[in-house]
Amino acid sequence: MGNDELITNIRRLCRDAIDARFSTKPHHDRVRSQAYLDGYMRALVDTEHMHDAELLQLVGEERRRSV
Repeated sequence: MGNDELITNIRRLCRDAIDARFSTKPHHDRVRSQAYLDGYMRALVDTEHMHDAELLQLVGEERRRSV
């Protein structure tokens, strides 16, 4: 999987988590979206595919887009 695909996946997971946070879905569905994002980001950091600063920048961009 290339870096572009990883970034696309992170952006999608961020949007899913943000959308779920402000939805009327049950709590477990909202938490699940956030857990997927957290796990994916942790795996990228642990395998040194991305650094914390890069991930924080991507998440920040997605949060600004959702406002």
